[in-house]
Amino acid sequence: MSKLVDPAALEASIDLLELDNSQKQFIKDRWLSYVIHWDTRASVSKKKYYALKTIIVIGSVVTPALIGTAALPTSFNISKSATNPIQWIAFGLSLLVGICAALEELYRYGEIWREKRAAGEVLKSAGWRFFQIAGKYKGKNHKESFPDFAGEVEDTIEHEIKDYFLVNQKKQDEMIIPPSPIH
Repeated sequence: MSKLVDPAALEASIDLLELDNSQKQFIKDRWLSYVIHWDTRASVSKKKYYALKTIIVIGSVVTPALIGTAALPTSFNISKSATNPIQWIAFGLSLLVGICAALEELYRYGEIWREKRAAGEVLKSAGWRFFQIAGKYKGKNHKESFPDFAGEVEDTIEHEIKDYFLVNQKKQDEMIIPPSPIH
């Protein structure tokens, strides 16, 4: 699998910019650290998402087949067929599928993967426009463009953080909390 972010190459590109050391350090501390962080979160979440979804898909297909196969000679009755391993495998697999589906719903790995990948790509694009003096930076040098770039980096980070907290707060507000018993 090819890497979407090469920290060493990006750091080397930053070092080549005609900026003072504090400006280069800002880019490394804010821009590069978030690009790496969001890329890592996206990659980890993608792997977890696909692992859970794979179990859900395979288990969803296999479980009914196992139950159907086990039920051919007799009806599904745990007390009568407690020694039938196919029924126990089907039962365990159905539990695993349910647990994985619940974990994906709870932790939202697929959603996090897509959000962090998108945020990382937006931030990388802003950086590459700045590095290449393209787009809104065209006609200026790096020193002249730096304040606009720093503002864009902070706006992107702020937007992503606000979105993260707003989505999580909305999910918490939607959760059904059972009333506590009063004695």
